[in-house]
Amino acid sequence: MLADYQIEKLTHLFHILDFDHNSLIEKSDFEGITENIEIFTGIVQESDRLLGLKKQGELIWQKIMDYFDNPNLAAINLEQWLSFIEHHFYLPEKAIIDRNIQTLVDHIRIAFDKDKDLRIS
Repeated sequence: MLADYQIEKLTHLFHILDFDHNSLIEKSDFEGITENIEIFTGIVQESDRLLGLKKQGELIWQKIMDYFDNPNLAAINLEQWLSFIEHHFYLPEKAIIDRNIQTLVDHIRIAFDKDKDLRIS
């Protein structure tokens, strides 16, 4: 079970990911975030890096659809988001949690590593 402070932090993250502010996370929210990262970091359109970012967003959405066992899932609300995150980052064995956290860190690094030196720049 998530602690109150975890729910507070994850709710804040939900609102960040809810790119269009409709109180739902949708695949299009990940696309909007990718576009903003593209602008912020100066990624060239259709570059390998941008295509990689788009793929990462698609993979995250796929994990969400898999978790809810619904290949046609259009959106999730805050309660569903918290359930998804709790399942992937708080309930599994430590090795699974570590792998999921490393994957998340890798996604963030890829998004913001402008010069590909393995550091956020």
